[in-house]
Amino acid sequence: MAECDRCGDEVPRLFEHHTRTETMTHRRTRRVCADCHPSVSNASRIPVPDGGIRGAICPTCSGATIEHDGVYTCLECGWTGSS
Repeated sequence: MAECDRCGDEVPRLFEHHTRTETMTHRRTRRVCADCHPSVSNASRIPVPDGGIRGAICPTCSGATIEHDGVYTCLECGWTGSS
């Protein structure tokens, strides 16, 4: 588990969020959870009928995936992979 730089919650996965500083010449990088990141969708928290949970985006077709017991399966093309 890792700690979100913004809210302090312990989460299993963090995302990098880059923001411009006041002078616009440098970027500030924060490691934040999905709730704090402005462009990460809620897809990873939407339950699906077969009991899995939507996971990452498929590397083959960019479709939604579900995760079950550490194995990701794409709902669009059938790709499978492990975490």
